[in-house]
Amino acid sequence: MTATTLGLGLEPGPAGHAVGRAPRAMTRDELREMGHEPMPATKAIRLKCLDCCVGQANEVRQCVATDCALWPWRMGNHPWRAGGRGGPASDHAVPAEKMARGALPAANSDHPATLLPGHEAA
Repeated sequence: MTATTLGLGLEPGPAGHAVGRAPRAMTRDELREMGHEPMPATKAIRLKCLDCCVGQANEVRQCVATDCALWPWRMGNHPWRAGGRGGPASDHAVPAEKMARGALPAANSDHPATLLPGHEAA
């Protein structure tokens, strides 16, 4: 079994069967020749989720495979990056960033949106 008979993305493994090559050991031209184009990881994950759900975006959105490592990423954005399109990380980080820039009033001001319940201004 030779690398030419296996194809660009495969190489002979230790037991003589084909194994996938390490992408970092391949040239960009080889990757492109295989049909792979540069893209953000979030887009690649989204495409894999669409593949898993037979191209049905609604199925990706409703995915119940919550134990899948890709599940938090399935909508095509970074779930842990502050300032994303909502989600647990950005719900709290965005207002803090805006407050640091002076876009929101400080929490100790008398602005109603910043007062804690039970601490309304007199």
